[in-house]
Amino acid sequence: MKTNNKKVLHLRKVKNEPTLLTLTPKEVSELVLEGIVTLCIVFLLYLGILVMVSQLINEPGFISVEFSAREVWHIEREQIAFYKNIFTITSVVFAVAFTYWRLMRRYQQMQLNHILEELHLIADGQYDRRIPFRLSGDMGQVVNSINRLVDSTVNALEDERAIEKSKDELITNVSHDIRTPLTSILGYLGLIVNQPNVESADAKRYAEIAYSKAEQMKLLVDDLFEYTTTRPNGAPLRLNDIPIVNFLEQVAADFELEAQKRKMAIEVLPN
Repeated sequence: MKTNNKKVLHLRKVKNEPTLLTLTPKEVSELVLEGIVTLCIVFLLYLGILVMVSQLINEPGFISVEFSAREVWHIEREQIAFYKNIFTITSVVFAVAFTYWRLMRRYQQMQLNHILEELHLIADGQYDRRIPFRLSGDMGQVVNSINRLVDSTVNALEDERAIEKSKDELITNVSHDIRTPLTSILGYLGLIVNQPNVESADAKRYAEIAYSKAEQMKLLVDDLFEYTTTRPNGAPLRLNDIPIVNFLEQVAADFELEAQKRKMAIEVLPN
């Protein structure tokens, strides 16, 4: 016996409002350490430049063997202090800007790590999850795009599951609808074959009923074929009016044999 193992997906839509990204204590400590290390590097660079410039200006040998650059160029101490202050202010601005750039770069890496963690959970089958935090800039657009993509994927999976369910119901209904006229055909043909003394008029009537049931089966098969060809393309189904009298006559013919066995008669009154 052949069995089909189908993976059942339990899906539910989540409408939780996204919140701001909350860093873990470890990530906060990493950012603080990153800022301290960056400031220390900039400060050491600042001190190195000051020492080097001070030696170039005050020590002999750079411009002249006997005189320093300050003495050759007649640079006053007030001017040196002024340029030193400008350099210090510039260094502070550079240190703040560079540290901010480094921290933002590190923070974006942490954001990306959180996004990847959520994507791994979704890829593992947790389709009810969404990226639960909101971000600004390009990262925010990425998060929104991912959430929309997951929503569309979930909707597609739900539609596919509904289609599979409708197909199963269709097969069950068609099997039942085909079995009913087939039983009638076999019953009426059995009357003709198994009763040698059956009158020609009754045999003709039985044959006509069997023929009408065969046509009914053909219509069911045609409808099934039309459904299978139009359903994937989304084509609209064609609705037809069915006269209720003809429908009742078919029902009466279906149960005529059973009524005869029970010594009953089924009569359909016209309009």
